[in-house]
Amino acid sequence: MDISIITSYLSFDFIIIGIAALALAFFALYSGIGRVASLGLASVVTLFLYTLLEDAAWISGFLSKFEAPLMRAGVILVLLAALYIIIARMSGWYGGDDGGKPIQAIAAGCAATALLLVLFSTLPVLAVVWDFGATVDGFFREQYLFWWIFGSLAVLGISNRGW
Repeated sequence: MDISIITSYLSFDFIIIGIAALALAFFALYSGIGRVASLGLASVVTLFLYTLLEDAAWISGFLSKFEAPLMRAGVILVLLAALYIIIARMSGWYGGDDGGKPIQAIAAGCAATALLLVLFSTLPVLAVVWDFGATVDGFFREQYLFWWIFGSLAVLGISNRGW
């Protein structure tokens, strides 16, 4: 099979997004919706806290030492991982789920992927990790961010408690 047939209709960005959504859906199916929901919530909180980090007392001087974009992306990754653990511990989802149902896992995987894409499209520092094309950036422009965040959080809430 010639892969150029697939890539002529889909950009490589959408293939990566599909793989991420599928991986998160399998993760939700295996370990439960709560962990994927914690990742989605952590990405939204990371977005808001990173924007406040520049002016934070005691940390702003430390953060000014990280000028390289890759180091800033590392700071975001550490913040995301720390918030994932905190949110998973607070919510009680960390070890409580035995696995998700297939439709709920697919919905949660897509919602968490959308929230991670909001994080990537909003913070230009993350373009050093992966720079999405104009089509993906068009979907996640600022005028649509509210609906992506609100809709994804609603899907995570619904998929965690069942249809």
